Amino acid sequence: MTTEELIERVAKRIVELRLTPIAIVLLESAKPLSFVGSQVLVFFQPIVTSIFPLNSYEEFVRILEDRNNVERLIQMIENEENQREKIRLEKKNEQR
Repeated sequence: MTTEELIERVAKRIVELRLTPIAIVLLESAKPLSFVGSQVLVFFQPIVTSIFPLNSYEEFVRILEDRNNVERLIQMIENEENQREKIRLEKKNEQR
């Protein structure tokens, strides 16, 4: 799995679980310390592995060591959330 695919997968899962606001806050606050932040994920392993399988976990931690990848993840989460909201509004308008 490529870096881009893993980031996209994580973003979709975060949106599915409705964790967008907290994920963005945590990622934005950890961005300046992205390496340290990625190491904190070791502590949160039980929670994180509920989002994606353990075999992807170490790769995800490595990806978050790079500040650019953190920004890409935030952007993908926001894009996924916007798409989900757009679909929700379209369905709501169809019901009227």
